[in-house]
Amino acid sequence: MRKVLYSPGYGAGWSTWNAADKEQKRWLCEYKPFIDYLEEHGRMPPVPQNRMDGYDITDLGMQVIRDWKAAFPDAPIPYLGGMADLKIKYIEDDEQYRVDEYDGKEKVVTRLMAEDEWL
Repeated sequence: MRKVLYSPGYGAGWSTWNAADKEQKRWLCEYKPFIDYLEEHGRMPPVPQNRMDGYDITDLGMQVIRDWKAAFPDAPIPYLGGMADLKIKYIEDDEQYRVDEYDGKEKVVTRLMAEDEWL
């Protein structure tokens, strides 16, 4: 079973707001430390000071920034506002997916889910 991170709330997307290419998008969508945290706790930790972008001062936020810099040293640091309401979409191992976004609200669409849309 594949696990895909997405931000279902309006406001800030996660992978759709931060990735310049397919490799970066997959990295954000499948970032294991966030998946592990969500599976253990059910939601992301609260943000200090009621700031939606305040994750840069949390342990998880600092970790993703360090890991991102190691993976993509020339890329800008991701905006962390989309972390607030991250969820996991579970899909089959061999399933292709894309993350669609409207006004920050993301949804995971698999090829099988949209099969009737392919021409």
